Amino acid sequence: MSSFLGSLDVRNSGVHLMRSQGNSFLLRITFSENVEKAFCLTQSVLELFFSLCSVCPVDQFIELICDNETTRWHIRFWNCNGTVAKACGNGTRCAAHLLYRLGYCGAKMTFHGPVGLLNTSIEMGMPFCDEGDKKVQNLFQDVSVHQGKGRGISLKFAEKNFSKKEWEYFKQNDSYIGGVDVGNFHLIIIGKEDPFLYVRFYHEQFKKNLSTYRENFFNISYVRYKTSGNADISTWERGVGPTLACGSAACAALVALRKIYPISQVRLYFPGGPISVFYCEKKGYEHKASSVYERCVCGGGVVR
Repeated sequence: MSSFLGSLDVRNSGVHLMRSQGNSFLLRITFSENVEKAFCLTQSVLELFFSLCSVCPVDQFIELICDNETTRWHIRFWNCNGTVAKACGNGTRCAAHLLYRLGYCGAKMTFHGPVGLLNTSIEMGMPFCDEGDKKVQNLFQDVSVHQGKGRGISLKFAEKNFSKKEWEYFKQNDSYIGGVDVGNFHLIIIGKEDPFLYVRFYHEQFKKNLSTYRENFFNISYVRYKTSGNADISTWERGVGPTLACGSAACAALVALRKIYPISQVRLYFPGGPISVFYCEKKGYEHKASSVYERCVCGGGVVR
């Protein structure tokens, strides 16, 4: 692990550990005049790491690169098995929190991601909290991530990406099935079963020994809607497996729920913690939850 971090730690960079709703992330900050070349270098280092190690210590690795010419911030995501992710809501939340904490941005931030712009906003709170007779920096921050308007995906297209037995499992007990694209593909199943047990059984029966991941693989979430805008949810994430939480899945769940219920917001309870999702006609979908700064594990960065 130390050699892996050392290979990523170059001049003007730092690697930081952060968490959001049970998910853990390593985030690397650097500056470059050639953003794509920098990302390719990181990709080669990660490929070497995953060729030597079968277990990653975190759920996802995220790289943040500031273009020296445009001062734009670019973001890329890698899953814990080495595959590239198109988007990650909780990872984006942590990225905004980190840059704000280090003084690189204000409360509002725009990232240039693989599938377009990712806009975030930080709920302005107290930067310090009392701990006995001294003040210490607050490590928690509420961050909203704007996921866009999303779009529906035809079930015929979705079905082609699953085996016949998988699809039969999804359709049992008169469950509602919806396909949603919010930067990455999601299959949302709405029913009355326990979401955690549903996803765990799916993983054990169909995906436990899967070693390859197709480009169009879907994240799968099971939602059990309750009352007063609350729902339980659990997600199987491409390249990860059963995950404690997923920001983009939260938005996709509200897209699907709105096909059945007259709601514009919902509080979704993942195994790792709750995520609140809101919809407005002008901006589309956004999800809000807390991010936690753990520590700088390698390199530097002046803390705000």
